[in-house]
Amino acid sequence: MNRSEEKRLPQYLAYWGLKFAPFSESGSNMSFYLPPSQKSIRESLLLTCEKDPNLILLDSPPGQGKSTIAYWLYKTLPVESHEVIFLSLLSAKRDEEWFWSKIAQYFGIREEEKQESLQLIIDEIWSENRKLTVIIDSADCLKTAESLGEMIYLLNAQSTLGIVINIVLIGTSDWIKWLLDHEVFSHLVSFRATLPRLNAQEIREYIDFSLENSGLKETPFNASAYGKIVSLSMGNYARINALAEASLSEAFLLGVKIIDSAVVVKSDLKNMRKPHQTPSGIENTGALVENKIDLEFAKEEVKVEEQHEDELSSLFYSEENPD
Repeated sequence: MNRSEEKRLPQYLAYWGLKFAPFSESGSNMSFYLPPSQKSIRESLLLTCEKDPNLILLDSPPGQGKSTIAYWLYKTLPVESHEVIFLSLLSAKRDEEWFWSKIAQYFGIREEEKQESLQLIIDEIWSENRKLTVIIDSADCLKTAESLGEMIYLLNAQSTLGIVINIVLIGTSDWIKWLLDHEVFSHLVSFRATLPRLNAQEIREYIDFSLENSGLKETPFNASAYGKIVSLSMGNYARINALAEASLSEAFLLGVKIIDSAVVVKSDLKNMRKPHQTPSGIENTGALVENKIDLEFAKEEVKVEEQHEDELSSLFYSEENPD
């Protein structure tokens, strides 16, 4: 958000009756929209974490809700049976020493006391008949086999150490493929899942949930706006957030309270950072794509824009006008 937008934020929130910007990273992260299409994955994650030992892999394209489900798992695992550590990596890791250093930081242990103090903590967790569950978000920051060395050692030496350990690695699909190319890792995997993109109904539910969570009880988006967001976003959380937030901002600037497909398109054009990239032989329909969304995603977006937009819009029209 630039300075101009920061200055307008109070007026923007007041205009819509919002407590905070519903689709921005600064919004509330204490409530989660849990899509029905991911229910079986969530249930399997909880069940697998109760087994021992485990290396759990969860992947999806960028912007697909990996961090949300990582934090959901962190908040949901029962403290009676798990000591849960949540690590979100922000920079590349290439050596193996980073892991225990991060665990030590979590427990407030100084580096020079790391080895002895961590063993005492592990003994305490074991005496309480609990598991140590480490959730690592943005695991694609682990760039070498060596950077996973300490985790692999722990999984292989649990009986010697006297503790049950779960390690949940959450990253992009390409990174998971790289990981599984190494036999030393692949044979340790207990569970792997790929998060599906949101379907049309879930996109609408997610938008409505986010609006209500931020204080807006009635949606300003009409059926054509939902249909346009569905076709442009292809069910990608990051893209939905960008489109919905930009549309609310554009409607505020225009002084209108109803957001239609024209407002969605106009706001998207104003906020794009780079043009939609399409492979040769595929016509550019004008749809936009964020930097993090890969080329395969872009190809599918073009196909939906050309073939299914009318069908998606009619779905929402039929809901609002059953007659």
